[in-house]
Amino acid sequence: MMYFLLAIVSAKLFQVHLPYNYRIPTVNQTKNALTSCLGSDNVVLPIDNDYQRFASGERARVARKPAAIYFAQSEFDVIKAVNCSRQLGLTPIPRSGGHSYENLSSGDNALVIDLSNINYVRVFNVGKDEGLAFVGAGTRLGILYTEIYNQGGYNFNGGTCPSVGIAGLIGGGGYGTTARSKGLAADRTVGMRAILSNGTAVSISSTENPDLFWALRGGSSGSFAIVTRFAIKLFKTPVITMFTLKYDKIHSFGLLKNWISYFPTADPELTTKFNLMNNGSILQGQYNGPMRKLNAILKESGMVPESGIIMDVRTDKCDSLGAKSFMWTLSCKKVDILKVPPQLPLHEKEYGKYKMDYVSKYLSDDEISIIVEGINQSPSGSWIQIEALGGIFSKISNTDTPYNHRDSLFSMQYRVPLEKDEAPTSYKYEWIYHFERSIQGIVNGQHYQNYCDLDLGKDYGEKYFGKENFERLKRIKRSYDPLNVFRNPQSIPLQ
Repeated sequence: MMYFLLAIVSAKLFQVHLPYNYRIPTVNQTKNALTSCLGSDNVVLPIDNDYQRFASGERARVARKPAAIYFAQSEFDVIKAVNCSRQLGLTPIPRSGGHSYENLSSGDNALVIDLSNINYVRVFNVGKDEGLAFVGAGTRLGILYTEIYNQGGYNFNGGTCPSVGIAGLIGGGGYGTTARSKGLAADRTVGMRAILSNGTAVSISSTENPDLFWALRGGSSGSFAIVTRFAIKLFKTPVITMFTLKYDKIHSFGLLKNWISYFPTADPELTTKFNLMNNGSILQGQYNGPMRKLNAILKESGMVPESGIIMDVRTDKCDSLGAKSFMWTLSCKKVDILKVPPQLPLHEKEYGKYKMDYVSKYLSDDEISIIVEGINQSPSGSWIQIEALGGIFSKISNTDTPYNHRDSLFSMQYRVPLEKDEAPTSYKYEWIYHFERSIQGIVNGQHYQNYCDLDLGKDYGEKYFGKENFERLKRIKRSYDPLNVFRNPQSIPLQ
């Protein structure tokens, strides 16, 4: 069976014409080849009822048709799956949370190695306010936050979405609600275990395989190896003030202008996001300090106008776990929202189109008007989300990790909701592409690798990582994966 699959792959790659009497392997032959290699357990094939659920991750706008999905239970299973992929001529693609905007954690004719069952969290106390955690690569953030809090009252600087997987987060950098004071998730990652393309398990740190350690902290999670475990530094945030302010549509221009002029250089203990919609805007964030100081900051920033506030929720009653739930529920107590299952149900698939840019300059009134007019013309359910850098970002070099955007002022992500299989000529697609064109004089040409975008074309590498970092990533790729076993449409190339 191995030779059947290899023949098909070779024919596709090298445009070889198969003999007229060649027989494409049947479903049963494919099944037999995979199950003889991997075993009959934990393998989902196209003939199985659960295939549609697991063929794609949560972000399913781009349909993928993998040859199989294998649910690894251990590091040994990952080794077995990588070796099996190589033997059968299939591309091994790791999947942690399945949040890739272009569904790059799946692939046609690929063996998706799903890590969601490798989801343990083990915490060790290091000092009074610091800890260390060993985290399985399939652990979703909601479970991570719950476990590190329950095992010692710790916090970690990951994102707000509880179903995101830690491997994808760290693999692209990882921005979260404490980013301006603690940096990226990748910045607090101190070690890993990973499986190389030849099936070898290796330890990775600043002293063991240091080039790979550099590459895997923001340089693409599906290009060099499959990480099975992370070692991350934890911290405590004893004083937290959370806030959400919702505004009417009339004040969007002035609020955006105030946000841009103030928050990229604000107190590093303050991390905010400002969302613009076609019916108003929302300011949300976390301040690692007392309420009275936050109130003074918000007043000074101009984000508390005398009129136009529809909702104003501020609380200093959240612990670090409650702060994660507040971002979704406006409550410090509803922490059960963080307890997401290892595998998400089919009905939670999402089909929106996302794009993202960075901005390195303060904007004129005309440039701010372009953004506000753009969102005012957007389809219902669309949004633009703006997040500040500055703080600790300005103290770290763009080459310390592959994340190349530390000297930007803020990021700007925008999204339009779509139906499954919506035509790319629809007015929703038209809006997001028109808005993208309209802001080209505003943005700096850089893009966040964790918000992948196949529209970037062949130059995606330099747009994600910068020229210097991209060249280094290619050198590391040639060293650790010279046969390009780990690949996807935007993986690190050999040349």
